[in-house]
Amino acid sequence: MIIAISYKDGQIFEHFGHAEMFAIYEYSEENPNEVTKMLLEVNGIHGHKAMADLMKDNGVEIVLSGHMGTEAKNQLLAYGIIPVAGYCGHADTAADML
Repeated sequence: MIIAISYKDGQIFEHFGHAEMFAIYEYSEENPNEVTKMLLEVNGIHGHKAMADLMKDNGVEIVLSGHMGTEAKNQLLAYGIIPVAGYCGHADTAADML
């Protein structure tokens, strides 16, 4: 499973469309306790479609953010990516909980 979380200073960033960075967590299918974390800077990428394209290109299956508008959610859903919004706190903990 690959999870992307809007990210700033170790925390879930408040808004998908304004994130400058995402933490990408790739969990092993064989061992869910085995995870690889990569930070992905998204400076210069603007717009919901461009952000959704970036998630698709990185194989993301779930995107978690503090807030996410309807257009962003629809773009992700069009690619089969599950949008999850309304959360705050430590990004690593949130990824593990999913």
